[in-house]
Amino acid sequence: MAHGRFELISVAGAGGVATVYRVRDLVTGQLCALKMLHPHLRADPVVCERFRREPAVCRAIGHPSIVRMHELLEDQSALSISMELLQGCTLKAAIVAAGALPPVEVERVARACLAGLGAAHAAGVVHRDFKPQNVFLCDDGPVKLLDFGFARTNAAAGLTTRSVMVCTPDYAAPELIEGGPVDGRADLYGLGVALYEALSGRLPYTGSSTYELLRRQVSEPPPPLGSVRPDLPPRLGVVVHRLMAKTPADRFPTAEAVLDALDRSTDLPRATAGVCSTCGEPRDPGWPICPACGGESGNVAPGDFLVLLTRAPGPGAIPALREVMRSVGATPRSALARADPAIARDVPRLLLKNVGEPVARLARERCLSHDLQVEIRRISDGTADLLHRASVPRWLFLLGLMVPWALLFGAGIVAYVGGGGGATQLALLAAVGLGGPVAASSVLRNAHRLVPALATVPVTAEPSPLPAGLGARYRTVLAQLKDRGLQATVRRLVERSLTLHRSFREAPPSVQMLFDEPRQQAIELTARALDIAVDVQRRLDRLAAVDEPRLLARLEELRRRATAEPEHAPALREAIAGVEQACREAGDLERAQALAMSRLLRISAALETTVARLDLATAPSDTGVSRELRRLQEDVGFAVHAAQEIARERGAA
Repeated sequence: MAHGRFELISVAGAGGVATVYRVRDLVTGQLCALKMLHPHLRADPVVCERFRREPAVCRAIGHPSIVRMHELLEDQSALSISMELLQGCTLKAAIVAAGALPPVEVERVARACLAGLGAAHAAGVVHRDFKPQNVFLCDDGPVKLLDFGFARTNAAAGLTTRSVMVCTPDYAAPELIEGGPVDGRADLYGLGVALYEALSGRLPYTGSSTYELLRRQVSEPPPPLGSVRPDLPPRLGVVVHRLMAKTPADRFPTAEAVLDALDRSTDLPRATAGVCSTCGEPRDPGWPICPACGGESGNVAPGDFLVLLTRAPGPGAIPALREVMRSVGATPRSALARADPAIARDVPRLLLKNVGEPVARLARERCLSHDLQVEIRRISDGTADLLHRASVPRWLFLLGLMVPWALLFGAGIVAYVGGGGGATQLALLAAVGLGGPVAASSVLRNAHRLVPALATVPVTAEPSPLPAGLGARYRTVLAQLKDRGLQATVRRLVERSLTLHRSFREAPPSVQMLFDEPRQQAIELTARALDIAVDVQRRLDRLAAVDEPRLLARLEELRRRATAEPEHAPALREAIAGVEQACREAGDLERAQALAMSRLLRISAALETTVARLDLATAPSDTGVSRELRRLQEDVGFAVHAAQEIARERGAA
């Protein structure tokens, strides 16, 4: 019996914080679940406060994908929460029992989790401990999210404890491990790891110790899902790997953005082809400003790298190679544009040249998923071997290159001696003698210029102009942002706005007509986002000056003294009230910062969705017109709806 009204029937589950019992409520006669805090944790006030807060957090979210909680019960014997009784098993138990799950089932679970997380994040709640143990698969179909006891809410601050770890190392986002600012993208990382495990049947990271596991979680990319599960739809693999990006700015900005990506048919995002000559960061030549440094147009330079195709599994892989080149922003030429099967036999072949290192590495990574082996090389390290096959020794190639010069120079000597010589003939002979080695040296240094690549990237495109002053404003904002995570988030947001602007300029008139108003609204929204970013940085600076753990420790100490020393209680009440006020102010400050960051991420998600729909509308299908464009043309109100959606985000900002 618990709390004088619950008859304990059996243990339904147990974790590091609480045990869940299957019980009968003697007051109502109904079966329910009772989540009871472990007795040894009742001495930790922070853990108890988190536990007490969980029902209120779940009720604030109020979504069908969140487990329904009834009431909080506390007496001398136990601290418990009564909740709905679920029949089924956790996602973790399903993986342990069956191994890798079918992709269709994993996507269904992912969509339900994203719906719940989206509702939680909109309510200002970050779960912070998302893992498959907290995803419950009900026998009758629904998916429920559990255990919001360690959630970070906008209405509470400073609840940190040493009694239990507030995240599970196997699923913890790098920013949680490093103690950085945390938002909803940390939950998306945990979801990505859970989906990876569900699709592959194993965790992406293991370690001989917790330290080793956390180190790999922070620094190492996960093994490609395609190598573990070859039958996996590429679209799903791309989404999972982006969810697991190490930098929050490289992940999806919101849960809604992930759902939108799952609905789209595109698999690979395009990469920037050029680099900024001012800061050296990747930059699309069609962007009027550099997202990394804010530099104006005209400072895009070609990179110093080339990509060589060294092995292809067969002629059937050439169409995939063509699509990979397109995905990194390159245009297939000649034989590759025709998907000529001879490319697979005649290797090595020059794929790309004069590209930045990020583009080269991305091309190699995407080629590996199709069993295409490529080599990336710095042009300045030498490219003479491009002019001859790998089976030809270098000395033999050089000898063959110098034979014509030697014959010409020898003929010149014979003519000079036979003709009696003269100043003119001597000068000509000297020119031939010196010109040969110089020409050969020039050929060796510039071999990459003489060999055409199978694909090319533009580095001289005329950038489309943006509204006056936006570039200068962006540079000013970048100078004010100190937090690296915030800087990266703003850069990604500006990249999406620039991509939308350029794609609109390159789209056919029929598409421009549909997207004109959303594009204008998006640019205005970008300008507003810069102001929000500055506001977030100010609040982060103020939060850094507030030592929340010290305030909470001081508050607990004062409360204990007031209980232990009743004679001093009146004097201590004033000090307690002052510390409580400071904690409330810290909570208000964190709430405002979290809401501002949430608005910034929603803006980024709105821009990303608009870019994706524009790309789909301009991508031709087999009939020459994309399915997305045909659908948009049938939906005559699309432009109004899209503009209203972006305007709504602007108003919320």
